[in-house]
Amino acid sequence: MKIQNKFISNAIYLFVNSICAFLISFFYWIIAGKKLLPQQYGIVSTSVNLISLLSSIAIFGLGTAAWKLISMYLAKKQRKKVNAIIGFSLKTVFIISFSISLFLIFLIPFLSRTIKLPPVIILISAIAIVIVSISNLLGSILLGFQKMKWYFLANTTGHFFQILFAAVLIFLGLSYFGPVLGFLLGFLIIFILQVPIVSRSNSTYINKKFVMTEYAIPAFFASLASIIFANSQYIILTGVKNLEATGIFTIAMVLTGIISSMSDILNSASFSIISQLSARKKFNSLGIFIQNVFRYCLFLSLPLTFMLIVFSKQLITIFSRPEYLSSVDIFPILAFAGIIFGCGKLFLSNLYAIGKPKLNRNIQVVTTIIFLATAITLTYFFSIIGLCFAYFFAAILLFSFSAYYIKKFVNFSFYVGIKKLFIASTIAILFLWVTTKHIASSLDVLLAVPAGIIYILALIPLRFYSKEDFEMAKYVLQKLPYNKIGLQIVKHLSKYAKKQD
Repeated sequence: MKIQNKFISNAIYLFVNSICAFLISFFYWIIAGKKLLPQQYGIVSTSVNLISLLSSIAIFGLGTAAWKLISMYLAKKQRKKVNAIIGFSLKTVFIISFSISLFLIFLIPFLSRTIKLPPVIILISAIAIVIVSISNLLGSILLGFQKMKWYFLANTTGHFFQILFAAVLIFLGLSYFGPVLGFLLGFLIIFILQVPIVSRSNSTYINKKFVMTEYAIPAFFASLASIIFANSQYIILTGVKNLEATGIFTIAMVLTGIISSMSDILNSASFSIISQLSARKKFNSLGIFIQNVFRYCLFLSLPLTFMLIVFSKQLITIFSRPEYLSSVDIFPILAFAGIIFGCGKLFLSNLYAIGKPKLNRNIQVVTTIIFLATAITLTYFFSIIGLCFAYFFAAILLFSFSAYYIKKFVNFSFYVGIKKLFIASTIAILFLWVTTKHIASSLDVLLAVPAGIIYILALIPLRFYSKEDFEMAKYVLQKLPYNKIGLQIVKHLSKYAKKQD
């Protein structure tokens, strides 16, 4: 399969996986919220977040390391080393997660008093940590093999049963035990569905110290820095100002976070491919591929940024209460920070994929430290606006550092038709500006659909699309039924493909 076709296949499965994960998570918490009292809901929330936090620590960076090294060894046709990495990662994560679980069980009396969780819930959480840790590691291994379809099916099936178990157990009168046990059983199903990927064939010697010091530990500290960066904003705002300010900021941050999530999907879709191209030393193909992924990131993120700004009031009204409408003022800052941050994460991930994990760690840690310093200061003096500008500045730093260093190792161009994307986005926004003036309803957000079509079509006469883009469109259409008309349209439009740079 061609690189571009493999990339689009990966991206489609990961995109659908993200949509399903969001919807399933939404219904999971809706069921809990509808059927449980606030105190019971708090028990579920605390337990699930405790499991998620400790299981991410238990992986100790081996998820990212295994993802990278499996891709690399597959490219070099060193299958025995792939098996060795899988075996070593699973044993290590099992030992760490099991140790954390035992420690948690030992501390049950203390934790029951301090975080107000019933002892049985702490016990269930301890068991879940082992299962969730290994399930997440197996997911990374699947991504390393680029088995995105399997990854999607396992996750969606497991999370579907998570909701089903939670609903049935609540109906049977198990109260807060229902969602917690449902969470555990859902991940158990994911674990069972992913287990077949563990190879039983022979492995070979692998330098475990090299794996840990060069890949796993840097990934672990980068992940910790990333968690601090993502969660410290709310703690800082609450500590320096108040809970009301945090609530207003959170609504805007959650909605504009959709922008950077686009880059996360492209990251996951391209990571293994970049790792393999780097391992095979196909530097010309690597540069072209990174440039194209960056172009796709801007192609998806730029119109989304403008539309979120235009429809900020409507989105806040739909997803929250009128009291949060003051967050409209910070939407433009956070939206543009989101697109910069997303592209920065893309290049940061590229650095790890080409074998520069320590550089990846250093950039993430330095950016987080600078963000913490500026966020505390600016929030103290300027409240929410100050925090938003601190986030914007951190996004620029992350992008600048990551882009500078990836450019040092891989030759590609940052000119990816940004001017054309701005022109097409402007045309789509003008359409929205004219049409929304005549529709005084939150339903005018539906105009984003024709605006998106106008944006895509406007790029055709601007010759933004390349021959590879039209080939990818053909590849997708060939997988769909009743595709003859679509293929004819794509064939006709391909004559507007841009000339090679």
